This record gives sequence, structure tokens and C-alpha cells, in this order.
Amino acid sequence: MMSCLDSELWQGRFLLRQLVVRNVQMRFRGSCFGGLWSFLAPILLICVYTLVFGVFFKSRWGTGEEENRLVFAAALFSGVMIYNFFNECVANTVTCIVGNAQYVKKVKFPLVFLPVGQVLCSTILVLPWMALVMLFSAWVFKTVQWS
Repeated sequence: MMSCLDSELWQGRFLLRQLVVRNVQMRFRGSCFGGLWSFLAPILLICVYTLVFGVFFKSRWGTGEEENRLVFAAALFSGVMIYNFFNECVANTVTCIVGNAQYVKKVKFPLVFLPVGQVLCSTILVLPWMALVMLFSAWVFKTVQWS
């Protein structure tokens, strides 16, 4: 038999899951490629950054002779991924309670679920970036390192 606390915990998980699903769906609503943008945006971004900083500005990562534009692109891509994840988490959680006033004012609602739902949504959306960083690093460095 489930206690009252177990029931509230289950309902809280369900509510949090619904918030995360809604946030992910709202992110791509109305776009022409939908969820495919999770993969297209990072690929296009790294191509533009590599072209601008690697080709035009001739930036390098490290001082070794074996350095090339792909090593710079891999370092840039991993840094941009971490920055974008942090930026998205902070930018979305700062206004999430004010932006969802309909939940806060009219319903007994655990407020902590709103920022946690935003961070979980950002975590789900950064997973394609992480997969692309891993694949690109494996291709450039012939190994995947956590550093």
C-alpha cells in the first residue's frame, strides 16, 4: 500500500516529466525541421566558427607542429557547447517563475519544479551537442578524452 508521501513523490515526478516534455516541444514548435535542429544547429555553428576563427583569423590551439584547423575546431566546439549549456540554463531559469504566473497564482504548485524542469530540458537539448563533440573528438584525436 502506498503512503501519502509516496503518492506525492509519484505525482511530483509525473509533473516534472510533463514540464520537461512541454519545454522541449515548445522549443521546436513552428520550426521547419523540428527536432532535427538539435543536430543541424551545432554542425552549422562549428562550421561557421571554424571558418571565421580558423581560416580568416588563423587561430590555433596549442603550439605544436601537428596542430591543424580540426584540433582548433574540436577545442572550440567543446567550449562553445559548455558555454551554451550554462547560458541556456541561467537565461531560462531566471525568468521561469515570472513567465509561468498562471501556475504560481492559480494552482498549489511546487515552485522548485519550474527551474528544475528548465535545467532538465536544457540537459536533454545538450545531449546531441555532447554526442557530436564525442564523435568529432574521436575523429580528430583518434580517441575520446574527458578532458
